[in-house]
Amino acid sequence: MFPSWPLPAETKLQTWKYSQVVDPHRDKLGYMQFSAKPLVICIGDSYVPQSNFDGCIHSAKQSVEVLLKGIQS
Repeated sequence: MFPSWPLPAETKLQTWKYSQVVDPHRDKLGYMQFSAKPLVICIGDSYVPQSNFDGCIHSAKQSVEVLLKGIQS
């Protein structure tokens, strides 16, 4: 997606058996934007109406829209 970006120095995959949102964010946009320049957003189950696979898809779609707008501006 970004061939000019450097490769990460290190990566780590975090896995867990069970996960559930205990205290979701009040805005259900699918993401939370912390900064416009540089673009910093947080995504995931805590930012969607339902904490399940459909919620993950919703969060991903909304996040891609925000990222594309940020890249284009």
